[in-house]
Amino acid sequence: MTSFRLPFRQLSTYRPTMSSANWSRLIRFHPKSAPSTVLIGEPVDPEVDVGLASYKSEEIKVNVYSGNTVLDAGQQTGKEEVVERILSPLARNEVGTIRCIGLNVSPGLMNQWLTSVPHPCSGDGYGNP
Repeated sequence: MTSFRLPFRQLSTYRPTMSSANWSRLIRFHPKSAPSTVLIGEPVDPEVDVGLASYKSEEIKVNVYSGNTVLDAGQQTGKEEVVERILSPLARNEVGTIRCIGLNVSPGLMNQWLTSVPHPCSGDGYGNP
């Protein structure tokens, strides 16, 4: 098997300052008080399973942070909100292109379909290399 090295390409110049983090777990959410607003916060109850509580439609109280991204959450505002809807941790504009490299098939299937793989394939799932 040949070894190869992929070229590193910087996708973003944003560098979060995680060293000053004073939280243990953050969530991105829409609050019940203003459903069109996106907030960042930490659950008041450190033992609550946020995903399960959301699934069961239980009330989730959150301490709101001043930042507008989990990459730079800011400080606690002292304000408490109730979650209307949980959002993905990162907003669409915070994520670059996700590229897939290689073949994701088991060795048994690979033996049936391909005789040899000279190099891994790459792409973004939309037909772009």
